[in-house]
Amino acid sequence: MLRRNLIPIYCALLAVVLLPIGLFFVTQPYQANLQIGLALQLALGAVVGLFIPSLMLTWLMIGLTALGTAILPFDYVVIPIPAKLLLLAAFPLMASLAAVIRGDLLQYYSTAG
Repeated sequence: MLRRNLIPIYCALLAVVLLPIGLFFVTQPYQANLQIGLALQLALGAVVGLFIPSLMLTWLMIGLTALGTAILPFDYVVIPIPAKLLLLAAFPLMASLAAVIRGDLLQYYSTAG
């Protein structure tokens, strides 16, 4: 694979590293419980994105986003609205970035060998 074809892999790796760092800077004013929940969602998103097939990952993200959308805004959960939106978006973003990295790396190794 040519060097210019590695640019999407580098961009995805950079996004996977910078996304958690940026989200933790955004969640600094909130409680520690929220930060722990965000860290767990990011870790689970990375693991799920790397190891679960794409179709199953898509349905998992749809289902969990629908469930989170039903529970967080309408239930009596005392969390600020921006924090609820961060919790809703953390898992799908990290899982999709990890799936992109997995697909790009598999394509790179299949053509490099």
